[in-house]
Amino acid sequence: MSGSGKFLETDTDLKDLPGARPHRGSRERSNLIRSRFAYEEEQPVLKDVSFRIEAGQVAAVVGRTGAGKSSIVGLVPRFYDPTSGVVKIDGVDIRQYTQKSIREQVSFVLQETLLFHAPVWKNIAYGRPNATRSEIFESRRAR
Repeated sequence: MSGSGKFLETDTDLKDLPGARPHRGSRERSNLIRSRFAYEEEQPVLKDVSFRIEAGQVAAVVGRTGAGKSSIVGLVPRFYDPTSGVVKIDGVDIRQYTQKSIREQVSFVLQETLLFHAPVWKNIAYGRPNATRSEIFESRRAR
């Protein structure tokens, strides 16, 4: 799987802010606060959405097709920023953290799953191609 991480990499217009720092892991909570998002300004997808997820909590976003589930999930790892409002982790606007450090700590499962022709543990480790089997299984046991 060496080098396979580049397969799904995409360029983005979002850049880290000057002075952005690595996030070292949630100690408190993640919040989406009165956020609004639109792919096209005249047609908002999300309007005044707010929620809180406590550190260590697993959350699911469910709803009908077109309700904005993927848009909400895309705001947390900064695939895009809200049009207004803020996304916070541990009380800090996520734009103050590097995108890489946030994305290393966020996992989500899409409606359409994609598995590579490899053992399950290698699919789990896709984001860390150099991870050993023991690191993956230890990570799972620690939860």
